[in-house]
Amino acid sequence: MRNLIIAALGVSALAGCTTPSGQGAALGGGGGAIIGGLAGGGTGALIGAAAGGLLGYGAGRVVEEQDRERAAIALEQNRQYEWQNSAGNRYRVVPGPTHYYSGRECRDFRMYADIEGRPQEVTGTACRRPDGSWEQISG
Repeated sequence: MRNLIIAALGVSALAGCTTPSGQGAALGGGGGAIIGGLAGGGTGALIGAAAGGLLGYGAGRVVEEQDRERAAIALEQNRQYEWQNSAGNRYRVVPGPTHYYSGRECRDFRMYADIEGRPQEVTGTACRRPDGSWEQISG
């Protein structure tokens, strides 16, 4: 059981270096392994890790999708947009001037993020797809 707890804590520590879906999967898997191990030994730990990982991944994917939608609002409206997601991370997207690349409407952008107290800055370019949505092509 001691090895199971050490492994679960190791997975949880790595979660800080991933996307929200990866972090959710790691934390869910680690927590599920501990709970499953306590309830059903080695087999319970495996089942708990799998179930917890899937649930955590799904929750993280929802946060990522919401962040992409909010960034698209900034590009669509061609104005700065700020938000804080349900995980507590803060973002600000600042679109640049419109230009055209291979016949597509594009905008450079700068995204400022504060993720778990660590400031980050990303620059990139997004272009409009034929369906009207925005697709990040660099950054």
